[in-house]
Amino acid sequence: MNPANVNLFRLLPPFRLRVAVHRITVRGFIEALRLCGQRVLASDLDLPKATPAQILNLLGAADLCAAVADLLVDGQRPRFFLRWASDFNARRIMRASMEAEGDEGWTRICSIVDWTGKRPKAGGGLMADVGRLCKIYPGLTPVKVLAMPMQDFLDECEFVGLANDAAAGARFASDPTLDPDAEPTPLSGLPSTGGAVH
Repeated sequence: MNPANVNLFRLLPPFRLRVAVHRITVRGFIEALRLCGQRVLASDLDLPKATPAQILNLLGAADLCAAVADLLVDGQRPRFFLRWASDFNARRIMRASMEAEGDEGWTRICSIVDWTGKRPKAGGGLMADVGRLCKIYPGLTPVKVLAMPMQDFLDECEFVGLANDAAAGARFASDPTLDPDAEPTPLSGLPSTGGAVH
């Protein structure tokens, strides 16, 4: 998908800045999660009792918006958004990001986050998926995966899951005794002799 172009405005010269908002990469998404988590954990907010509005107000600080804007906009100096910080410009960048990600893009990206706060299973998580993809595809390195757009990364992970399901289905089709949900065979009703099979 092509980047979405957006104009940012302010009251001091230069009055307008045109930027290209790109799709967020795997590295960018991990960094955004780190920044948000760092901001929330550094606050004195009682998280189990906090409302979504309180958390969003906490995340709306100019420094955090500037860091996230750096992840979405290429070709600008680091922290460029600090000079253009306003709710109006932040909304414009987020709308452009939604346009760049396509229909339901951010919903799909954010759906992978476990919002329950439970500890992740061993071997789970984004970095484990990055490692798995690198083992499956020869020539793919973690650096290349981290530079991949997040939705492409999710597509690859889904393809691997579908391939595993198809392989398991093919294995069960060739040998129905491997399937734990298979219908019982006529021999399963016969009484056992109790002896060992040699």
